[in-house]
Amino acid sequence: MLHNCSDQTIEESGFSTLEAVIAVGILALCVLPLMDFQQTVAEGAGRLSRSNDLIAAKEQVESFLRALPSERIADGHAAFGATNIVWREVARSEAKPALSESGAPGRFQIALVVLDYQVQEAGSIIGTGSVDRLVWTSISPFLDEEFEGKS
Repeated sequence: MLHNCSDQTIEESGFSTLEAVIAVGILALCVLPLMDFQQTVAEGAGRLSRSNDLIAAKEQVESFLRALPSERIADGHAAFGATNIVWREVARSEAKPALSESGAPGRFQIALVVLDYQVQEAGSIIGTGSVDRLVWTSISPFLDEEFEGKS
């Protein structure tokens, strides 16, 4: 059976070059904003991580300063691994006697001390803050100290 070439229809298969270029262009228009969004999310995650690290460092510093013995509360510095803190006393209220719940004078005097601090890492300041803290001072001996040596 012989076929005449004029009877055959030519079927298109695949894409033409123009269609491929248009498809790649449309794809690029869709992908580029997604890549920009990805970069924005990554930068935001980095900033969030640094902020969380700073908050954790400040919490550690404030906890340390609140637990610091009252004789070491004046200006000082300490190291926590790669993080250093420097603090200084900026204000102190007048010491007043502590009162019991019934209003009787106690055996302590208390004062409010304000400490400013800097959190440093690799020699540069990464955060600053302030801590209010009570300082207790004994004004009468404990019973065991009072009667020590009298037995």
